[in-house]
Amino acid sequence: MIQLYDDLWQTKLEQPFRGVHTHAYFLKCPDGNVLIYNTSHRDDIHHIVELGGIKYQYLSHCDEAGKSLKSIKEEFNSALCCHIKEEPIIARSCPVDVTFSEHTSHFCSIMRS
Repeated sequence: MIQLYDDLWQTKLEQPFRGVHTHAYFLKCPDGNVLIYNTSHRDDIHHIVELGGIKYQYLSHCDEAGKSLKSIKEEFNSALCCHIKEEPIIARSCPVDVTFSEHTSHFCSIMRS
């Protein structure tokens, strides 16, 4: 993982399918760390353990679903979060704990200037 800021790290490159290149982002937060998107790299997951684990994992769309969702959830006892329209497809890979359907601030209390 690459540290981008004091509280933000980027995982190694993933290529879930042809033509798509992605990274996940780990955000260190006082009220519980967050993983944005998904990673299947075990060394990134180990680094997340060293950084204190995660409380939430957020997916933006179903293309981020995969086998690693279940192992991440089990490793960290974290809540998997996604938009309600994406939930039926993402749930095929791992049960979803939190859905949202509109612009919502889930952890705005920790995002202060």
